[in-house]
Amino acid sequence: ILKLRGVPDLPTVGLVCKKILTAIEEPFDVEGRIVTLSASIGGAFGHRSSHSSEDLVRHADVAAYAAKNSGGGTWRLFDTELGAQADFAKALEEHLRRVLAAPEFELDVIEMCDMVVSTRGVGVIAPAIAISGQRRWNPASLDVARRLGLLVPLSARLVEESVRSLAPWLADHPDTNLEVV
Repeated sequence: ILKLRGVPDLPTVGLVCKKILTAIEEPFDVEGRIVTLSASIGGAFGHRSSHSSEDLVRHADVAAYAAKNSGGGTWRLFDTELGAQADFAKALEEHLRRVLAAPEFELDVIEMCDMVVSTRGVGVIAPAIAISGQRRWNPASLDVARRLGLLVPLSARLVEESVRSLAPWLADHPDTNLEVV
């Protein structure tokens, strides 16, 4: 963590990040071997009157993770959009962990019918997994769940709950195959 005082503005923070990254990426010799490093750097800007040191470090950390998630070897500055993304990710993580800890999922079972209204199969939607009243996963939610390592446990739990919820329907339709995607 590098804290600088007297930095006049956000563009100057960006310039500092760029110079640090350039210095880190400069090859150097270690016992006759050329070594190169890469880094992901995050920067934040604020005034002592309106931002605590802890806030700025947290903001810079969020920016560093954003730089890393964009492929690494770059820098990123904290801004309101990045803050909103971090808040969303935190809320989603808390939500998904609560869902995993719950005794059962909330599922919507939907019968799929053809034009003559005979049932062809069923679909399952898990609104408990989605956040903010959405009925389906959005790409941002999937990305957060994947990064947190929650996608596999959530998927396994969804399959388990789906099979349990669909058991009565499957018993009434013995010639139906269940396919989970």
